[in-house]
Amino acid sequence: MQWWNDFLSWLSSDDGWRIISGAVIPFLAILIAGIVAASIGRGSAKRVIALSDREVKASAVTALISAARKAAVWNTLPAPEQQHIDHLIGDADIRLRLLPVPGTALAADWASHEIIGMKRNAVSFSFQAEQSLLVFRDRLIEWQGRPSRAKRLFKNDLDSWAYDSSLSEQELVHQQQAWAAAQVAKTGPIDTVSAAAVAAPVVAATPPAAKFAQSRFARPAAVPVAESQLAVEKTQPAEPEAPTPTIEPAVVEAEPTAQIPVDPATPEPTTVDSTESEAADHGAAHDADHDVVEHEVVEPEFLEPERSDHLEEIVVHEHEDELPELVEPAPEEPRDVSDASVFAPNDEHRHDDDNHDHHDQEHHQHN
Repeated sequence: MQWWNDFLSWLSSDDGWRIISGAVIPFLAILIAGIVAASIGRGSAKRVIALSDREVKASAVTALISAARKAAVWNTLPAPEQQHIDHLIGDADIRLRLLPVPGTALAADWASHEIIGMKRNAVSFSFQAEQSLLVFRDRLIEWQGRPSRAKRLFKNDLDSWAYDSSLSEQELVHQQQAWAAAQVAKTGPIDTVSAAAVAAPVVAATPPAAKFAQSRFARPAAVPVAESQLAVEKTQPAEPEAPTPTIEPAVVEAEPTAQIPVDPATPEPTTVDSTESEAADHGAAHDADHDVVEHEVVEPEFLEPERSDHLEEIVVHEHEDELPELVEPAPEEPRDVSDASVFAPNDEHRHDDDNHDHHDQEHHQHN
């Protein structure tokens, strides 16, 4: 008890009272004020959140109720409007499932089932659709006010619908089995033996060499045939092929021309015999045909003149007209181009004038 007496004596002193009034009392006041402010802020935040949740729930429920009202008169809507209402129903269902309140999944399942029933009853039972719409509206408004009662409002209906659907599915399965048994008893068992698969003839891929030969000699594409036909063709002797006509070059005798001197150091040009080139081409074609036969590819009989790489030249000499021999002109004498020769009278003209005067004189004398 001594320490308590000491504490009381310290509080009654001036130093103790100064500390309490200057530090302890302000601290307690600040602490209490903070607690009160936090509680007030929490309450206001809760009210704001609750208000926003209520608005969101109200908008989702309103969208579902408006969609259900359209579903109650489904048979009177045109096709474009029905598609638009289906789109709105899907959006309202998603908004309802995303609400941060308990029981949204149960409410969404129950609402979708009820809307489907309204569409079905709207075709012939308009009164039933109107009654379903009223029940739908009251249940959703009640759930929106008290979301914790979702199980009480929707769970029982969902369980009963699931049980009914299972019973209907089982009954449908039993009916299908009974119908199948009746068909088997009436017509007998059905043979399920499948026909033997007919193997398609397999044609081996043409090697690159054969492809090159075909493209070079322009042969038609090979046609696959049955194996039996190949066997018959192999046993029968091949018919001799008709001789291929050859074109002989036309030879025209050329006129003898002057021989050109040949330089002994220049090598003579070598000529390629056309028969050798034809034999090489015939051998290449025979090898290509042999490769095609080995790969079980039958080509249609098609005779075509062989093409030789050697191009035969036909030389035609045209007879040119004989031209007269050219006569070399005689060299001209140099002329005098001096001044005296240019300005002097011509000697020939002078001689002609003299002869003319002489003939005139003789003619006068004779007369």
